Amino acid sequence: MKYHKLLQRQIKKSIGTLDTASDKLKQLLKWVSQAYNDFEEDRSLLERSLELTSSELVERNNSLQAENAKLIEVQEKLIQKEKKLKASVDEKEILLQEIHHRVKNNLAVISGLLYLQAETEAEGKAKSKLQETQSRIHSMSMIHEMLYENKSFSSINMEKYLYDLVQTILNNFRPEDLDIDFQMEAEALIVDMERAIPIALLTNEVTINSLKYAYPVAKKGIIKIKFFRLNKSMIQLVISDNGIGLPDSVDLENPTSLGYMLIKAFVDQLRGTLDMDTSSGTEFKVTFPMSLATQRKNKHLVKKIAG
Repeated sequence: MKYHKLLQRQIKKSIGTLDTASDKLKQLLKWVSQAYNDFEEDRSLLERSLELTSSELVERNNSLQAENAKLIEVQEKLIQKEKKLKASVDEKEILLQEIHHRVKNNLAVISGLLYLQAETEAEGKAKSKLQETQSRIHSMSMIHEMLYENKSFSSINMEKYLYDLVQTILNNFRPEDLDIDFQMEAEALIVDMERAIPIALLTNEVTINSLKYAYPVAKKGIIKIKFFRLNKSMIQLVISDNGIGLPDSVDLENPTSLGYMLIKAFVDQLRGTLDMDTSSGTEFKVTFPMSLATQRKNKHLVKKIAG
């Protein structure tokens, strides 16, 4: 019987020879030797497994490092693209700002020329028409001026704009002997340019009409403007005065004067509806839809309406 080499050394050191050993001792030594051999095999398998595992880990680590290097490269490219996009956006914002500035200046020049022309005319229809045209142009110029100053290139806060616009109209068209109490109730709604301009021109026409025709005798009057969100998708503009009302001959569905033609055109441009009440003065009530962009910008008001 050949025993495990470690066991052989132990037998030689402790017993010397097995010639006189009993069968039971020999059987025990056989089992011990087998246990040594099993241990050697297990250790060999474990070492081999560890070698394979270590190799796999090294390979996996190298693979992860390569993937990480690729991700870093992609990230750097994305950062460079983001910088280019930001530079492009900044450039476009500067260009838009410059466009609004130039449009404002050009409209201001036209408005100024009309004002000078009106000043050379004697009192009468020609002068009145020039002044009204100048006011229309000025109302558009104010929009571009606000967009330029606020660096908001596609939408405008109508609460501030309408207040400033009507104050300008009152300063330019209110008769010296007429005292007007201007009252305004408006939500700070953000409106896109597509709707801001017809709203402005509509307000301009109705307000000037009130100043020109609503108070032929009275020395005091009230002009009210309400601008608010009617529901989640609709806006309402109400312009009213407490003057003498409109003549029965006025038909807004088939207008004959330029002012009323423009009012109808601006309502149509807003894709809105116009209701008029002359039971106590004159009230123009215009209801029109918001654009989807306007709805998103004013979504903070939805909770207020729902409450």
